[in-house]
Amino acid sequence: MLTSFNIPNILITLLVLVIIISVVFLVVKSTRK
Repeated sequence: MLTSFNIPNILITLLVLVIIISVVFLVVKSTRK
């Protein structure tokens, strides 16, 4: 039960991390120009 509940949580965390990284990358890219 715990493992099946943990898998979606990890996916959500990864998704949030990817979104944050892409936003930071875009901000850095726009400020460097």
